[in-house]
Amino acid sequence: ADLSLFLMGSSAVWIFLPFEVVVALACCLGNVLVIWAVWTCGALRQPTFCFIVSLAVADFLVGLVTIPLAVLLGIHMKIPFYGCLFMCCVAILLEVASVILLLAIAVDRFLRVYIPLSAVWIFLAFEVVVAVACCLGNALVIWAVWTCGALKQPTFCFIVSLAVADLLVGFVTIPLAVLLGVHINTSFYGCLFMCCVTILLEGASVFLLLAIAVDRFLRVYIPLRYKSTVSKKRSWIVVAICCLAAALLSFTPMFGWHNTVDANTVECRFFAVIPYSYFVNFLFFGFFLPPLAIMTGLYCYIFLTTRRQLRANIGVAFRSSTYYQQEHRLAVSLVLVLGLFAVCWLPLFIMVTVRLYGCDDMVSSGAIDIGVLLSHANSAVNPIVYAFKIPKIKEACGTLFKRVFPDREQQQSEQNNTDKNSTVENTGTNTIGTNNSTVENTGTNIIGTNNSTAENTGTNTIGTNNSTAENTGTNTIGTNNSTAENRMADLSLFLMGSSAVWIFLAFEVIIAVACCLGNVLVIWAVWTCGALRQPTFRFIVSLAVADLLVGSVAIPLAVLLGVHMKIAFYGCLFMCCVTILLEVASVILLLAIAVIRFLRVYIPLSSAVWIVLSFEVVVALACCLGNALVIWAVWTCGALRQPTFCFIVSLAVADLLVGCMGIPLAVLVDIGMAIPFYGCLFMCCIVLLLEVATVILLLAIAVDRFLRVYIPLRYKSTVSKKRSWIVVAICWLAAALLSFTPMFGWHKTFVADGFECKFFAVVPHEYLVNFLFFGFFLPPLAIMTGLYCYIFLTTRRQLRVNIGVASKSSRYYQKEHRLAVSLVLVLGLFAVCWLPLFIMFTIRLYGNYNMVSPDAVDIGVFLSHVNSTVNPIVYAFKIPKIKEACKKLWRRVCHASEQDTTDINLNFSRTKDSSTEFRSAVQDLQDSARWEFILLEVLIAVACCLGNVLVIWAVWICGAFRQPTFCFIASLAVADFLVGSVAIPLAVLVDLHLKTSFHGCLFMCNVLLMLQVASVVFLLAIAIDRCLRVCIPLT
Repeated sequence: ADLSLFLMGSSAVWIFLPFEVVVALACCLGNVLVIWAVWTCGALRQPTFCFIVSLAVADFLVGLVTIPLAVLLGIHMKIPFYGCLFMCCVAILLEVASVILLLAIAVDRFLRVYIPLSAVWIFLAFEVVVAVACCLGNALVIWAVWTCGALKQPTFCFIVSLAVADLLVGFVTIPLAVLLGVHINTSFYGCLFMCCVTILLEGASVFLLLAIAVDRFLRVYIPLRYKSTVSKKRSWIVVAICCLAAALLSFTPMFGWHNTVDANTVECRFFAVIPYSYFVNFLFFGFFLPPLAIMTGLYCYIFLTTRRQLRANIGVAFRSSTYYQQEHRLAVSLVLVLGLFAVCWLPLFIMVTVRLYGCDDMVSSGAIDIGVLLSHANSAVNPIVYAFKIPKIKEACGTLFKRVFPDREQQQSEQNNTDKNSTVENTGTNTIGTNNSTVENTGTNIIGTNNSTAENTGTNTIGTNNSTAENTGTNTIGTNNSTAENRMADLSLFLMGSSAVWIFLAFEVIIAVACCLGNVLVIWAVWTCGALRQPTFRFIVSLAVADLLVGSVAIPLAVLLGVHMKIAFYGCLFMCCVTILLEVASVILLLAIAVIRFLRVYIPLSSAVWIVLSFEVVVALACCLGNALVIWAVWTCGALRQPTFCFIVSLAVADLLVGCMGIPLAVLVDIGMAIPFYGCLFMCCIVLLLEVATVILLLAIAVDRFLRVYIPLRYKSTVSKKRSWIVVAICWLAAALLSFTPMFGWHKTFVADGFECKFFAVVPHEYLVNFLFFGFFLPPLAIMTGLYCYIFLTTRRQLRVNIGVASKSSRYYQKEHRLAVSLVLVLGLFAVCWLPLFIMFTIRLYGNYNMVSPDAVDIGVFLSHVNSTVNPIVYAFKIPKIKEACKKLWRRVCHASEQDTTDINLNFSRTKDSSTEFRSAVQDLQDSARWEFILLEVLIAVACCLGNVLVIWAVWICGAFRQPTFCFIASLAVADFLVGSVAIPLAVLVDLHLKTSFHGCLFMCNVLLMLQVASVVFLLAIAIDRCLRVCIPLT
């Protein structure tokens, strides 16, 4: 009956349906013909025909699917609601696809005319799809975690951070990769910056995945202490550290490790600016594979532990079993994320490695593009894993989906509840109206009463305050006037009683003006005549600058000190230090000018470096002895139990290694010996290692002192001995990674044969200045300065609060203040000793290279080495515990003389006349020739070292090593040098009866005998050589 009514009432529909059928057939046949034609002619290789075939497929589906669905919709067939909705969506989908494909064809034609590129545009289209998926998926994950409140758990903090990184891949990295893919013309550093940003998010993902793995490991390894160890605050701190580390590693090319391009504007491509060595050796081998191996090991441990625990708890339904089940499931999901990351990134790294170590043509550009697309797809896949594998995120996504698309049954129930409550709403309206009127009337009365009271009270209060203020103001002004009158009286008495002071001040002013004008004239004259190219005039200009500062700074400060101005104690001390500083600087510069003139006359500048080398030997010996003494002192007094002394001993070890390794290697590098290129580079990296380690250890000491003041109650539980040594190990590891960066490829051009090892022949200035100085010297120095300022302000404020109170807190802050002063002195000496060298490097890089002579650089290097010699002196005289330990060691060394005194006391006590003879014996022992003998030994040792070094150098430079006799002479000189540097110090220790183990004493005596025997044997060899020279002159 319905069908008959439909046929009778809507006959025009059947006219419409045949046309639909004809159109559908034409769509299918015509578009199949187009697809077959394009396929057979091989035109699918061109991007335009790819879009045309896609449009033909869409039109074919319109004839095959959309038109039949439209017919069904046209006859108003009765089907379920969602079925009808699905049919409409399918019909709309194909129409929209056709429109988008037509737009794509138009864009392709436009680009074909204006930017003629190849099939890279297909790659770009996929990139756009991946970017949209990244943004939507990761935004959904972040929203889900935020709404469900899971951010309170540390693991989800890391997961959300990883999702943010993937979101930024879609927002930032992929658009930048698209720009790099179309090879836009931009400035070199602009292109380099874009490439570094694309690397940044990959590095952040690696570090965040490592942080997640460590978090899961701790969750299983310390389940009872996990919540107290891994808090939300610490988790976000770790996230910040991961991002900071990723930024430092990814922006390393901005410091100078990039390809060299002559033009300012380049065609921006990734590997046109980023070197393969950085991408493979530094990123892949250094910061991708090691974290991947660590994460694999951690997850293996997690799976084995959870599996063992679950097997042990089979059939037991208690909390532990549920705990390990949850950990196992979450670990499975995170391992899936890690596996997808490795699968998506490894192909790209492997292809680039093949390009670096194989042939560049072995991997095509198309393969690289696919690898890049696959790496970007990883950020689009991660949200799917989160949404389907992690239970909390899955539930949160389901809740969000239900909130956006509620069920029809829920809507019906809500509608019914609305209908039932309509009567209640009408009743509630009348009630509310009544209540409102009552409240309004009551409120009016109350408000009126309160206003009147407030006005009266306010009037009285204001009047009282005004009168009080007027009275107080009058009294204050009177007091101030009386104080001013007293000061004027004091000033008049001062003027009448000390007129000679003003005469002195007048002369000071005249001298200050003369200093400023005269030295400015000297600086201007040297600058205009171009004499700064000569080393002597540089010192003269420096002396003129110092004298200028004397006139402009030191003399005014001296005047203020002369009139006895009342200021704070530390302000007065600072003024005195500034005046002394300028005077000392003038003296040192005068000494430097005298030394330069001496070297200019007696030793040519080309050979003056050997004087520096002799000083280096002395500094090396002082480094070794001083820092060994500090380490020994801290070890014996048991101060290594305190975290601060762990860092101080580590710093002393670094200074000891400077004397044992750094200075000898610097000497070898300075004389330009012929060694392989990478051997020279390795030596230079070791020299840099100790400097970088010193900076990081000083920063660790500053942070330790800051925590000591910032959290005094929780310090011992937070900073333990074990954690201190872990931080020391991390500091050395970070220093090794930073200093050995040139070994990964950031070095100058490789030279195979005839290479003379010089520091700047292998290490680029960009690495030293941009990377080390600006990146890892100045920022830690600024941080340490801020931390010590906070420490001083806090301790000073606490001491002022506790003035006159002999409490434990007061002693605590006094102790911290004194130790901080000593450590600031160490920091200041480090900055003073290293800054000149880095400043000279910076001038060479950004100014004229010839503005800094090699002699000035040698002096800067020598000054940096002196820092390692000065530190033990600061420790021994400024830090109380080390000072006491050094005194105890000195008493222990001198214990032998006390023991002899005791023996003589026993012997003389048996005699009658013991008192007189005992005093004379003690006097003979304490003031005997023993210490004079030791002093002579020291002088002889220094003479041995310097004299024999001079002999070896003379034989070396004159080329006499070709003759056998001089080989023996040089060997004898080496033996005598070892006598001065080793045998004599050992003989002094033996003579002082140092308490050591038996075998230690035996070893020292054997070393003494060995060197003496070696000297005798070499003398015998020289005599035999001379005898053979005379007896068999011909043969």
